[in-house]
Amino acid sequence: MEPNNNGGQGITRCPSPHQPYVTPPPPYGSPPLGSKFDADSATYFLDSFPKNLDVGKYTFVFEILLDESANEKAYVTEAQTKVPIAATGAISIENAEIAVLDSDVGSVESQKKLDLTKDEAVSLSANHLQKLRLSFQLTTPLGLVFKPHQAFLKLKHESQVEHIFLVKTSGKKAELVLDFLGLVEKLYYLSGKYEIQLTIGDAAMEKSLLTNIGYIELDLPERPEKAPLPPLQPTDPYSRYGPKAEISHIFCVPEKLPAKKVSLVFLGLIVLPFIGFLIGLTRLGANIKSFPSSIGAATSALLFHGGIGAVLLLYVLFWLKAIGSVHDTKGTFFVGSVSVVRWTQLAHSLTSQQHRTS
Repeated sequence: MEPNNNGGQGITRCPSPHQPYVTPPPPYGSPPLGSKFDADSATYFLDSFPKNLDVGKYTFVFEILLDESANEKAYVTEAQTKVPIAATGAISIENAEIAVLDSDVGSVESQKKLDLTKDEAVSLSANHLQKLRLSFQLTTPLGLVFKPHQAFLKLKHESQVEHIFLVKTSGKKAELVLDFLGLVEKLYYLSGKYEIQLTIGDAAMEKSLLTNIGYIELDLPERPEKAPLPPLQPTDPYSRYGPKAEISHIFCVPEKLPAKKVSLVFLGLIVLPFIGFLIGLTRLGANIKSFPSSIGAATSALLFHGGIGAVLLLYVLFWLKAIGSVHDTKGTFFVGSVSVVRWTQLAHSLTSQQHRTS
């Protein structure tokens, strides 16, 4: 068994010509120690494994060496075979702690022990002149230092803005120190509560780690005018299919109607000028004796005179630029058509009346 070149830990056992790791079946050799030979299938089975094998990546070397004295004319192709394997195990997390430090002297402002095997509810507070330190130690089942493939610390603001920092392993422990004075611009000057989350993962770990450590309340300075704004957070595409807010329509409350007597008095005041107009015509001696007395002829006469008045009103509105030429033409055509029809009916009625009187 040889260690992998990728940096895995393990035991080195190099085969030699005098002591082959795996020998061919009889008559060329005898089975190596820890293996079994099946004569029917001519297959070797390795049923033992080193007990002091730690977690990591290894290369299994399988080599066949022939006994030249037994048969000088026997040859072996691909005598050495290398197979990569990975040994997994439970990784222990020890000496985990989180602390808030002063930037000037580096003294510990507040420090708390952590149990990273479960979610914590740690509550911290800091300003832009302080630092946040997170440290822990990972060990293998044999007590050796374990360096994970990835370890990240995520700070998530209450506005859903996230920041990810890499936790580096140096010596026997993994440690991350965040200097908030140099991170105020990266944090977009967002004060408030940040959720702290730790992620540790590696192919050799039987169980990766994703745990919530707690919260930290940051007091950062106000954002300058030219400082970058935080990115817009994407909305949930499925939120439009959820329940919507109830729409309440507000209708205008109708005005209170006046009393019936007031309405009748107002109607009388409106009709009064027309009555005064008729009285004025009588006083002036206007000839209204030829006005038709029948209902049909009187209606035609009223509509004819009303149409003439409407045409004159359209001319006045056009002169005052209250309406355009298009509207004036359409209105004149419609009112004039009605007046011509009613004038024809009125003339026919007057002619018939003259024939009857003569």
